[in-house]
Amino acid sequence: MKYKNIAIITAAGSGIRLSKSIKKQYIQIEDKPLIYYTIKTFNQANFIDEIILVSDKDGVDYVKNDIVEKYSFNKVTKVVEGGNRRFESVYKGFKAIEERNSIVVIHDGVRPFVDKKTIKESINKAEEKGAAVAGIKATDTIKIIEDGKVIKTLDRNKLWQIQTPQTFKYEILKNSYLNIDWNDKKITDEAYIVEKNNYEIYMVIGSKKNLKITTTFDLKFAEYLINVEK
Repeated sequence: MKYKNIAIITAAGSGIRLSKSIKKQYIQIEDKPLIYYTIKTFNQANFIDEIILVSDKDGVDYVKNDIVEKYSFNKVTKVVEGGNRRFESVYKGFKAIEERNSIVVIHDGVRPFVDKKTIKESINKAEEKGAAVAGIKATDTIKIIEDGKVIKTLDRNKLWQIQTPQTFKYEILKNSYLNIDWNDKKITDEAYIVEKNNYEIYMVIGSKKNLKITTTFDLKFAEYLINVEK
């Protein structure tokens, strides 16, 4: 069966932890907004058929005119307004998909250093198994802390730091959305939603470079990498 590979790239976050007046996905690096570098990778990947961008309400026109059109991102078919929480924004992007016979590749717009190899491997794994997430093994010791006291040390050999892309067959994601508690405060990503619906999710090895730009340090590191790689 031939699937259509559709990427949903999120750009609806507030970026409050960066304490910037401009939202982090639009911060300029080398005269281009941060999210430009993310979209570029997906747009250049010959195995991606379509891109749906999810923007904050105030950024929809900016994304359409000053990013998609300006840089000729021809695979972007829709720019939709996001929701209050990240998973609500992804859901709005999901609802914009017209082709049900598809593999849905969900990626954070502020992870600009994802490589095509990781994206392709996540698609291949989702085609084979139904659901895949990228991640890297935890290297630090992880402890559970309550009231400033160590409660338990976890086995880091079993712990992974989850990234995006998170990739699913359309029907699996659709069925999972139909059976979730939208008020569940534990929802941080689509893998959680799929996992709660008892689907198996398989790992694809990501990269330490595939970081989510969250802090000022991350932003400085992103500037460094972009300058090194240009």
